[in-house]
Amino acid sequence: MKLLILPAFAILLIANAQAQAAVEKEKACTVNDMNGRWVSYQGAVLGNPHTGICKFKVANGLAQGECDFSVGFKGPFTGEIVVNPDCSADFAMDFNPASVVSDFQVQLHKDKKSFVGRWSNNFGVIGVTNAVKR
Repeated sequence: MKLLILPAFAILLIANAQAQAAVEKEKACTVNDMNGRWVSYQGAVLGNPHTGICKFKVANGLAQGECDFSVGFKGPFTGEIVVNPDCSADFAMDFNPASVVSDFQVQLHKDKKSFVGRWSNNFGVIGVTNAVKR
């Protein structure tokens, strides 16, 4: 009986390790997970309090879109996105020719169709953000 238990236990351990590796591989994110059309909502909590909505498209790590803010500013932006294997991401919104650049640190949800995070801009304004993929 003991001779059957040890091989069976070893097989279970190997199967568990393989299943765990498959789950970890499935969870890993790449820049392609950001590809698509997004709608994000921002709220400034320090500095110039305001809210905003942005609609943008991401393709191969490059974003472009337009934002509309409650303080009267509306304009296009471009930016580059870096996605880490743990599904955290960093990106910038450059509102050139306006002198506003916002930096975002976000975390993608496990379904890779939404994110939450924080942002700050070159004027010292800090806020929160969330988005959904459309």
